[in-house]
Amino acid sequence: MAIKEFLQSRRLLLGALAASLGLASAAAPVVSAQASAQPVEGPGPIQPSTISAPGTYEDCTPYFGLMKDNADLLSFDVVNVNNAVSPTPVIGTDIVPVLTVTDGTQSIECIPSLGWTDEATWQSDYVDAGSGFVITGLVAYPGAGYYLMPAVDGTTAFSLSGGGSILPTASSLRFETNFVGLTLTVTPPALVHTFGGYLPLLQSLTSAQISDPYYAAASAVVTAAGDAAQAAYLLELLTAGPETFCDNTTWEPLVPDQNYLRLIATMQSLLQTVTTTVNCWGIAHGAELLYNVEVQNAKIPNSLVTLTITDPNATTTPLADQAPSFTG
Repeated sequence: MAIKEFLQSRRLLLGALAASLGLASAAAPVVSAQASAQPVEGPGPIQPSTISAPGTYEDCTPYFGLMKDNADLLSFDVVNVNNAVSPTPVIGTDIVPVLTVTDGTQSIECIPSLGWTDEATWQSDYVDAGSGFVITGLVAYPGAGYYLMPAVDGTTAFSLSGGGSILPTASSLRFETNFVGLTLTVTPPALVHTFGGYLPLLQSLTSAQISDPYYAAASAVVTAAGDAAQAAYLLELLTAGPETFCDNTTWEPLVPDQNYLRLIATMQSLLQTVTTTVNCWGIAHGAELLYNVEVQNAKIPNSLVTLTITDPNATTTPLADQAPSFTG
């Protein structure tokens, strides 16, 4: 079964200074719009400090071996209130995000790097990377400006390029800048780890995944492309498992059902299947790919971190009193 395509991320990043605003890791549900949360304020006006020497931090992507199937996304929006900094600072040059990843015993600091720079590198570096399946059309190119960070889901371990390994239990973000006397505010208060249940190639959906919002979204896609009866049949097959639901020789359903062939046609239309053999396992793997698509589609809106810069000492000059004037 061949299939459709996935997602992106890349930008600049160089040295800078001191300032911290913590963001702790958090599990993430599927979102349909930008996640919102009460802002978390930093410790007050940021004082100047010496710029971190080049090479102080590792690049997260090669150090952790990040790809689409073991990474979440970060993107940034800088809100420069009343031109508190002029010109508006840029992520990577004036503001450097530093990610801290920990397993509770060891902590690693690294600088996130872009997952891609344009649609071509999104396709080659992020969408197709490490996958025998291509999912074209179900995941739209979201543009540039997305960075990779290690997934934190309790099961994804990383072999580190510097030696050793880590199974992250939490991650946090801080910003190094050279701003003087300014206050930074970060929203949301926790890094959003969408990754949750992303499946490596040809792994079966678990009962927990079948009950989660990503599968619900995938099921809705099947309903829209086919109908509710096909979605119900798919759920029945996945809940029982293909090895139980189907004959272990022919891999056809043990109990004939008209929805079987209809569901195969729907999955083929959704996933552009080119294999000549489509059976219970083909349907199950198709469902896994649809599930992964929903995880990927949630990464974009869940990725945004908004950094608001304000000058706590800024004053506004009131307009001079003026006599009213009338025309007529």
